[in-house]
Amino acid sequence: MSEAAIKRSWMPGVKTWSLVATVLVLVTVYVAVWWPFQQRVTLIRDIGTAGGQVTVKQRGPEWLRSLTGYGSSHGVSVYPSSYGILDRVEQVRFDQRVKDREAPRRLIPRMQLFTSLVALKFCYETATDDDLVAVSELKSLNYVALDHCRVSGRGFARMKQLQRLEWEGLLYTPIRD
Repeated sequence: MSEAAIKRSWMPGVKTWSLVATVLVLVTVYVAVWWPFQQRVTLIRDIGTAGGQVTVKQRGPEWLRSLTGYGSSHGVSVYPSSYGILDRVEQVRFDQRVKDREAPRRLIPRMQLFTSLVALKFCYETATDDDLVAVSELKSLNYVALDHCRVSGRGFARMKQLQRLEWEGLLYTPIRD
């Protein structure tokens, strides 16, 4: 064998490079699209298990939605009834149906995954000052409702960090210091 033939035998061919490129594209799509989607689906399921509700804005044309598939709501109170990869969560509500009063506190930090979340509603003592610390990190919010909750002026002052906040609902929530 000549020296040139030996060097060529060690070099990968076009098929090998095509396979490597295909694998890299698939891994990139998984990491950039599918993995975050699965994290959001898991969070929606956890919110529903805790007794919360999720409102979803369906996006994209019907033909594309049918190609990408519709996510299952997994028995969670989701409106509309399914969550697909193109959809965005716009509202989360915790009210008297919440079984575990500590659940919102555990779930709020994970809501950073919902980049289109614009409304967060707490009803019937599901929010405390400690919860408002985590809520103040959700920068996409422009509506926060604290109906029948026990929060102080100290906790409520955290809402100043929300630059997009346009409206705060405080129905039967006495702000105390």
